Parts: sequence; structure tokens; C-alpha cells
Amino acid sequence: MMNPFTLARRAIGAIASLATPSPGEKTVDQKTPGVVSRSEIDAAGMQNSQYRRWRTMRRNPTVALARAVAQAPVKGARYSYEEDSAPAGAEEFVTGVIDPLWQQLITDMLFALDYGWAPFEKVWALDADGRLIIDKMKPLTVDNTKIVVEKGSGAFGGLCQGKVTLPVQNSFVFSHDMECGNHYGRSLMLNIEKSHKDWGTANEKRAKFSSKVAGVIPILEYPEGKSRDENGSVIDNYQIAEKLLAALGSGNGIAMPNTLSRFAVDMAQAGVPMDKIKSWHLQLLETRGDHAAGFIVQMKHFESLMLRGWLVPERAATEGQYGTKAEAEVHGDIAINAADERLLSAISYINAYLVDPLLVFNFGPEAAGTVKVVAEGLNRAQQAFYRDLVKAILTPAANLDIAMELLDLEAIVEGVGLPAGDGDGLVVREVEKEPDSEAPDAPTEDDDDPATSDKPPKLGSPPAHIKARRTEYGNSFVQAARAIRERILAARGQEE
Repeated sequence: MMNPFTLARRAIGAIASLATPSPGEKTVDQKTPGVVSRSEIDAAGMQNSQYRRWRTMRRNPTVALARAVAQAPVKGARYSYEEDSAPAGAEEFVTGVIDPLWQQLITDMLFALDYGWAPFEKVWALDADGRLIIDKMKPLTVDNTKIVVEKGSGAFGGLCQGKVTLPVQNSFVFSHDMECGNHYGRSLMLNIEKSHKDWGTANEKRAKFSSKVAGVIPILEYPEGKSRDENGSVIDNYQIAEKLLAALGSGNGIAMPNTLSRFAVDMAQAGVPMDKIKSWHLQLLETRGDHAAGFIVQMKHFESLMLRGWLVPERAATEGQYGTKAEAEVHGDIAINAADERLLSAISYINAYLVDPLLVFNFGPEAAGTVKVVAEGLNRAQQAFYRDLVKAILTPAANLDIAMELLDLEAIVEGVGLPAGDGDGLVVREVEKEPDSEAPDAPTEDDDDPATSDKPPKLGSPPAHIKARRTEYGNSFVQAARAIRERILAARGQEE
């Protein structure tokens, strides 16, 4: 992945030299993916048959699950805007353009995980104030779109679709895992092609095996020669055997002649069971043992490889057999971190090729970089820490005053994702010292000595004098914390 700062510098330099884009849509209606056919190999060295094969692979349940797990955190991520010395009204202008495009744009950009890249046409328009805005981000099919690069430098030069060539200011490409300036990127499907093929082979063998063992196979032994059928006609024993097998195949009962073999007497004297002495003998061929279990184990192995190929550890998306809950959480963190990386990459492209052009074309080249889209939220480790911190603060009531003095609770609650009110009606009572010993609640000797006290001690409740000490300690802690805070604020004021 290219460094976002390098990406931004290149984009700002390129945008400053571009001509103002003309409003309106340039490309035609896009054909349904998979219908477009073209025999030549495109500049990425890929045939359209490869794109069609990847679309077929998406029908696999495991691949569908991997795509959902990989994309869902990015689609649901929160974002906001930051400005640094931006022109008046620039942040509001950018917000008004990007917000309506965001959700569908992120969804379409994530097709770069399937194909390695996702091309778009930036459709410009004029708003009511005559300013250039991006009215639509039109996704283009990868099957019949080519990337134009400048000769010599290899810099991005726009997009070409049939007879229509889009200039840079009307083009946008999001590349996944771009290497050495190759804007076609790298598809995650390349990681799982072999595993998907092996999974299909194992599934076909399992299906064939299941069809063979779905029913029993009858074997009928008959004597040579002829016998009488049910009508009394003398026919060959093979014909009788065929009729019997046909009746078994249709689920009907059969009747066989109960004749003995030619060597029945000798066999009986040798101790052979009577059912083995009969001339006609029927047995059923059926499988023994769970031979299909081997196919299931193979398929599960290939499913794990397909999940890993999409950078989704299998414990993050499927049930475990032997692992622990902690192991599953670690696998989930890996998937979330991979999604965070994709989100940051997408935002860097949006800032460089959407936000900066909006600023440059409407506020001048010096406005580039003054407004940025930034990812909001915390990683899972920070959220877990903040939740534990909030729990520790809210459990003892005496901690609330200390927390209000030292911590930005509003920011912590927002980071955890808890709903926060406006704070109206919230009154934090300062901790006061315990009243004098003459007060009714003051500890007495009887209170200190459970043996002389008339009241039975409460289980889990400390004596009154212990409560008083804790209150005094709490007051001292709050006063010390406030003194530290005042010194910090005073020092900041001197520095300013």
C-alpha cells in the first residue's frame, strides 16, 4: 500500500495542473458484469474469463462469509472531517458533497478486494451557487475498462472504455494492494483460487460417493441351467434372475425357487449351514465404516484456507473445536485490524482524489489538504480499556467527583459508544467531612465493640469509624487532585 502522505503529495501536484472538468456524464450505461465478452488481454495481464471465474467463486458459502466479514467493518465505520486553516465555508462545502456519496461509494470501492481495482467516473455538476461538485460516482465494469498511463513516468492518466476516454479529473480508481505503481492492484481471489478448486474437487468426490452408498446393491447367485417360471414355462435361470433384480430395484418383493444345489448332501455332511446349500442365494452389498468423514475433513481444511486467503482467521467467522475464547478474540482482532487498514487506504484515496479536487477547483490550489476525511472510533483494545475504566469509576460513588475533575468523561463515553445526555440536571455533590463526634451518626465505643453493641453487625458493612476514615481520605484525595489540576492550568497560562 502506498504511503498516504506520498499519495496526497502526488495528487495535489497533479490536480493543480489539471484543467477544470466539464459537467456531465461521459460513459454509457454499464453492462451487467459477466455479460461483457472480450478476447484480448487487458493491460493488467488478465483475461475477462478470470473476472467471470472470480464472480462464480463468490457463490461459495465460505467465500461469501469471508467477503462479508472483511467488508462489514469498513462499511459501518464512522468518519468525520478535520480542517486546518481552510477557507471559509470549505468544510461545510466538502461535507455537503461527500456525505451523500459516502455509503454507496465505500460499498463500490470494496469491489477492489474482488478484482484488485475499482474504476469510477467522477460525474461533475454545478450547484446553485455555481460551484463544481461531484454529483455522482459512477462505478465502471472492470471487464471493459482500461487504465491509461502516461508514457515514461507510468503516472495515472485516466480511464478508457471503448471509444470513450476519461481524463484524470473525471476518473477515479481505488487499487487494493498496489505494487510498484500498478493501478490494477491485486485481488484477494488470487489467494484462494487453488483452495476453492480443491474444495470443489473434494465436494464432487463426496457427492459421487454419497450417490453410491445411498442405497444397497443386491447380488443374486443363481445355478446354471433352466427352471420353470411363475407360469410353468421353462426358461433360462439368468432371465429369472434379471426379473428378480428388476423387482428389487423398484422396491417390490421377490419370490425365489427353494431348490438345493447339486452337492447339497456332501455340503450338509461337511456342516455347511442350510442357507448356504440353496441353489439361489441373495446378498446385499453395503458400505461399512464412515468413509465420507474424510471428505468432510478435507473440505473444512479448504474452507479454512479460503477464509485465511481473505485475511479472515477462521475463528473470527466460524465455530471452534478446541480453541479458547481468548484465541477467538485474537483472531477477531486480526480481522478488525485488516479492516482498519482497508478503511485508512480508502480514506486516503478519497482525500487525494475527491476532496482535494473539490477544494482546488472551488477555492484555489492553496486550499488543497486543508479539509480531510478522518476515521472515527477506537480500536477494540481501547474500547475494552475505556469500558473497564467507566465501570471502575461508576461502581464506587465517591469516585465520580475525582473522575469529573481529572478525566474528560464525555470523550470517554463517546469513545465507548454509550449514549450520552446533555448533562442538564446533573449536580455533582462535593464530598464533605463527616459531622462532629456529637452527631447521632458519630461512632461510639458500643459501635466499635460488637460484643457490647445492642444492634447486630451488618454483614459486609464496615464499622462507622472505618467509614469516617475512608471519607476523610477521599476528601484529602479530591483536594490534592484539585490542587494538581490548578497548578497544571496555571502552568499552561504562563506558557501562553
